[in-house]
Amino acid sequence: GKYSGEGEACSVCSAGQYSEAGSPLCSDCSAGKRIIEGGTGGESSVCTNCASGKFSPAGASICTSCDAGKYSSSPESSDDVCVDCEAGKFAEQGSVACSICSAGRYSSAVSTSCTSCSPGKYITDDAI
Repeated sequence: GKYSGEGEACSVCSAGQYSEAGSPLCSDCSAGKRIIEGGTGGESSVCTNCASGKFSPAGASICTSCDAGKYSSSPESSDDVCVDCEAGKFAEQGSVACSICSAGRYSSAVSTSCTSCSPGKYITDDAI
């Protein structure tokens, strides 16, 4: 999009911003959305949701994959950050959900993998 102050030539909006026709200002795409290249019109026509497993803060021009140990499950949500996996679960980078550790394995919160119990020790499902 482009914008213009009173009596000024139109200027291109910064990356991650758009403008309505005739607007004197640029606006940021909402959190969880990125701008569509070359889009014109209001936010609903130029800003698109980030895919599951990705996030963006308001005004971002790209969506970023969630770090390992975190997830983003819904492209319809306005995620500006990814959610931490809880203890007993793990996630790889760009995950849409956390996976549960298998029997005999455990993890702390925000983990990228599970660890096996030491010989002679065990973990129950309700201990996770």
